[in-house]
Parts: sequence; structure tokens; C-alpha cells
Amino acid sequence: MLATFPPTDDRYTAGCEAVPDPAPADALWCVFRQGELLLATPPGLLGAAEVAGLAPLRVHGVGRLDGRPVLAA
Repeated sequence: MLATFPPTDDRYTAGCEAVPDPAPADALWCVFRQGELLLATPPGLLGAAEVAGLAPLRVHGVGRLDGRPVLAA
């Protein structure tokens, strides 16, 4: 089953926000590698623990989901 991102309801608000360093602990992540989205549960979103071992080249704030920041790396 494929997930739709952003969700089709009003839980997601698109945005372009500066990302503080360090990133918020409650942030949800969409991590890409060479044009491929690395999937996690929930699909396409990783928590800070899963991202801790990665060294992203760039991080962008792309909005909020249920009030939590969504970051793309």
C-alpha cells in the first residue's frame, strides 16, 4: 500500500522554515539518498533516533504534521 504525502487531510501544513541546530527532537524526517526516499514507519517519516547516525548534506523545513516539524534531508 502506498502512502500519500502530504496527507490529504488538514493534518499537514506546508511551509518553508529555518531549521535550528540541533534539529527539534520531535521532528519527523523525510530522508532522501541519491533521489530515493528512505522509508520508515510511518511511511516516509523517520524520527530523530533513526536519523542520528546519518550525516545529511542539507536539511530543509518543509512544514508541520500534527504540529510537529517535518524536515527533508
